[in-house]
Amino acid sequence: LYDPLETGRTLNPFRDFSASRQDDSVGKLYTVGGYGLADIRFGDIFRLVGGLRFERTEEEVTTFFESPDEDRAVVAGFVQEEFFPSASGTWFIGDDMQVRAAYGRTTSYPNLNELSSARFVDPDSGEVFAGNTELQPSIIDGVDLRWEWYPSPTESLTFGLFWKQYANPIERTFE
Repeated sequence: LYDPLETGRTLNPFRDFSASRQDDSVGKLYTVGGYGLADIRFGDIFRLVGGLRFERTEEEVTTFFESPDEDRAVVAGFVQEEFFPSASGTWFIGDDMQVRAAYGRTTSYPNLNELSSARFVDPDSGEVFAGNTELQPSIIDGVDLRWEWYPSPTESLTFGLFWKQYANPIERTFE
């Protein structure tokens, strides 16, 4: 392919040579994990389900900055090793009514273009965005409480409350 900078590198056919020259990046994401679960029933009155998930995730993005004056790369990323617990309890008030309570912890990783400082165009909006090399995974804790009533096999009525807390939320900001 034609290389307008004549750097001698093989070019990505989808590369966008914008004025910023910050549009070439390469990344990797590796995740391994395991999960254990226990499901305990206490007769027809109560059920307790609990689990523990372990994940080890490594994400790295290298962004290339090219101009006639320089050719350099910026590396961003993280390694996260985390345990994520979960538990839920269900109290069976009768054959047609129950109360549930649950807690769970999970994570949300920045995607590769959010972690790269390269500019990219959102295909839905056409807006130009740049990532943030300082991003870290979000940790999300959630609690859920529900009352459920089943007056017939085809009907249900549910009242629920939930709460979530985010640590290191990944959000768009304006510059």
